Amino acid sequence: MKFNVIWTDLCLVFRNSEKLAAIETWDDGKTYEQAKTAEISMLARFFRYYAGWADKIRGLTIPADGNNHVQTLHEPIGIAGQNIQWNF
Repeated sequence: MKFNVIWTDLCLVFRNSEKLAAIETWDDGKTYEQAKTAEISMLARFFRYYAGWADKIRGLTIPADGNNHVQTLHEPIGIAGQNIQWNF
């Protein structure tokens, strides 16, 4: 389910790469070629990476003694941030 949603977004990125590159050029002031070859391709790789993970993250059931149910969920913890200079 999540894979299909992210993969659909990836298809939209490829289909509208020209428009996205133009918007990125207007927004950041980068050249059109740099926006199309670097920024939009990075965006596509980002979507492809997370589309691949969407169906692989699951909870695991761990055997336990007695009448217990133990489950491990892999969830992100906290917030990560990155400062990128304006001219990248």
